[in-house]
Amino acid sequence: MTFTRLDKAAMITPGLKGWILDKLRFIPSLAMLRAFEAFGRLGSTRKAAQAIGIDHAVVSRHLHALEGELGTALVERKSGHDWLTPEGRDYHAQISVALTQLADATDNYRRREQGKLIIWCAAGIATSWLVPRLPDFREQYPEIDLDFRPSDRRVDFSTNEADSEIRYLLDSEIPGPNDQLRTTSLSRPDIFPVASPAYRDSIADRFRRVEDILSFPLLHMESTDYWRAWLGARGIAITSEDIPGQRMWNASLMLNAARHGQGIGIGNRFFVREWLDSGELVRLDPADEPQGPLALGGYHLIARETRWSSGALSRFRQWLHKQIALAPID
Repeated sequence: MTFTRLDKAAMITPGLKGWILDKLRFIPSLAMLRAFEAFGRLGSTRKAAQAIGIDHAVVSRHLHALEGELGTALVERKSGHDWLTPEGRDYHAQISVALTQLADATDNYRRREQGKLIIWCAAGIATSWLVPRLPDFREQYPEIDLDFRPSDRRVDFSTNEADSEIRYLLDSEIPGPNDQLRTTSLSRPDIFPVASPAYRDSIADRFRRVEDILSFPLLHMESTDYWRAWLGARGIAITSEDIPGQRMWNASLMLNAARHGQGIGIGNRFFVREWLDSGELVRLDPADEPQGPLALGGYHLIARETRWSSGALSRFRQWLHKQIALAPID
């Protein structure tokens, strides 16, 4: 007769099988828990949806369903802003630990192979900077099985879907000490408004001071965060809930819209160098208040604390810094 592992445990400890099955009946679905963990960690349904790769409406349904199963409110919903209730914060702290342990246990089996390394990278920097240099890494470290994925979606480190990612982060987005993540800065490029030459000429007599820029259509990526940070750093406090302007959902679309005269985009020298050099985009400065360089964040290598010192990732990190010393990302 053969037994499953659960049957064997039940033979050793009478009643164990029934106890485990009874407990499992009351555990919410993993989909609900993942959505709640991501929401509590990131602070919004939109960011949670991006992190775990589902629609934000599905995240909302999972949150409501989880509250229904537990019989208590986990999320405070007022005036369009959602945050965790005290009960939600307490539950989140506990399930985050459990999900991390589950992910780590799974990852130990999924990545038994020595030298396996999964790196995600923002598509722009991947295409124009990193991909041409990867043959050098593979030549130096042939024993490392590098799985490289250009992606504009953020890694969900809670599920170990990648060892590390290379991403531009605003200073306000850099992980804190409680996020269980480590980062190393790769570059802090200047960030500035850009537009097509024709569009610049059409507004030249009306763009005299920094605050005048709010009179023109601003082009956004997936959020208004970049413009909000730039305006704040230039001394313009934004008190409204949002900044008007068209959302293009990623940097490439936003800058292409700027190239075609649809408004003012925002970028850094590294990302827009080709279009600046070709003259398809120009840097915008108010006529009466020329602006100096401004760094609002930078490119970072990000990884979980528990994987930061792993052999393969450590070698990749050292190689990456050497490449940046030879050809800076700016």
